[in-house]
Amino acid sequence: MIPFSELARAAYCPRQLYYARRDDDMAVPSEARARIGLGFRYPDLVDAPDATLRRLPIRRSPAAYRRNLARLRERDDYERLVDPERERAFCAGKDCHGTVHKVLAGGDAEATDDPAPPVPTIVSPGEPPDQGVWEPQSVRAVAVAKALA
Repeated sequence: MIPFSELARAAYCPRQLYYARRDDDMAVPSEARARIGLGFRYPDLVDAPDATLRRLPIRRSPAAYRRNLARLRERDDYERLVDPERERAFCAGKDCHGTVHKVLAGGDAEATDDPAPPVPTIVSPGEPPDQGVWEPQSVRAVAVAKALA
C-alpha cells in the first residue's frame, strides 16, 4: 500500500518522490511537524499574547493569525475541529494508508437510518494558494477520504 504522503509528493513532483525514496528521506521535517502541531492548539492560541505567537512557527503577524483563528471559531464545525472524534488516526484503504490528523464526527443527518459520514481533516503546514487547494493536498484528501470510507 502507498502512504498518503507519497501520493501527495508524487502529485507535486514525481522526481522529488524518487529521490526521497532513493535517499530514504521520507520523514516529515521538524518545522512542518511543529506547524502541524498548531492545528491541535486552536483554543489556546486564539487569545494568546503576541509574545507567545511570535515564538511559534507562524508566518503571519500575531494579529493576522488571531483574526484567522477568530474566523475559524465562527464556523459551524469549530467545536468538532477542536474536539475531534479521533486525532492522528491511522487509516488504511484498499490502495493507500496513512495518518489523518483529525477525524470529525459526522454532521447532523436528517435520517437516522443514514448517519452522516465522518469527516477527515488534514492539517497542512504550508501557505495556502490564493484560491482552492494545492493539487498535492487535494490528492491526499481524496486518498484519506477513500481510506476512511
